Amino acid sequence: MEDTILVENIETDFVHELVSLTRLVTYARNCARDLKVEMPSYCLDMALSALLTEVEKHGLSINEVTTKDSYGIPAAFH
Repeated sequence: MEDTILVENIETDFVHELVSLTRLVTYARNCARDLKVEMPSYCLDMALSALLTEVEKHGLSINEVTTKDSYGIPAAFH
């Protein structure tokens, strides 16, 4: 019983950390766009896409936790 609770806590902590990382990358990507630096914006878009894939793999619906920005890309956890 305790092992099951421990595993659930680890998974929950992982998902919370993943969401936090996604928020951080979203913020950095938006700053890069505001500064109009193309290569960092592109790289952060790719990182955000990979993170959103991971979020979805862990049972969260991207549609429930994201909105689309003016570029049609998930804005992720604004």
